[in-house]
Amino acid sequence: MGGNSDADKKTFAEFFAGVGLMRMGLERQGWSISFANDIEAHKYAMYKGHFSDADEHFVLDDIHKLESAAIPTVNLATASLMKP
Repeated sequence: MGGNSDADKKTFAEFFAGVGLMRMGLERQGWSISFANDIEAHKYAMYKGHFSDADEHFVLDDIHKLESAAIPTVNLATASLMKP
């Protein structure tokens, strides 16, 4: 085994990403973001302020409207939800 196959990479998807707090913690542990999503435009604006690569992987839309084919295969899927 060994090597650098895609299965060896620590990739994750961040659903209900908000401002990217989960990403901040996971990246410190060697994980790489592959996908992020939120429905709130103001949260995306804050996320983009934290991460200059947001346009490469962030989808601003209702999670129920996402096509499964648009979500990459990852090793870990995370979801955070804050109730108002």
